[in-house]
Amino acid sequence: MKYLCSVLAAVLLLCGVGLAVGQDEKRSTPLTAEEVGVQIVDALKSRNVTTLLGFISETGISVGTDGPTIPAPVFGRLLRQKRGVYCDLMDGLCNHNAAKSTEDNSLRALLLRQPFKLSLHSMQGVSKPAVVVDVQKEANPHEILFSLVLVKEKDNWKLVNIDYV
Repeated sequence: MKYLCSVLAAVLLLCGVGLAVGQDEKRSTPLTAEEVGVQIVDALKSRNVTTLLGFISETGISVGTDGPTIPAPVFGRLLRQKRGVYCDLMDGLCNHNAAKSTEDNSLRALLLRQPFKLSLHSMQGVSKPAVVVDVQKEANPHEILFSLVLVKEKDNWKLVNIDYV
């Protein structure tokens, strides 16, 4: 009986290792632009800074219409410290200038207030492959809440701009 238990434990351990290896293999496959867009939106909705930072371009990111490029390390520090662009993206009430009665107008709040859908289109006339992921109101697809601009870097889609008004 003791031998049977040892063999059974070894089989279960090997099966578990096989499952873990299979999961790692799936993760090594580059995500599509649509999958990246979905994960970025999910990260905004859940205030998941770690996931969001995993998609930021090495060259940095611009936030808002015609905003300056923020170096990736600075962007990461602002998100972790819950300052600056963090307030615009994930918690509009953390802004020191926001009155207590002010409505949260962060991108996260926009996502939580209404159903939305994503639509993708490629950008033309740029030096490397780029895609725009529009986050649109589901009830009115012509009304874009904000857009994510993704570029291909080392076979992975990376976020270079979050465009909103």
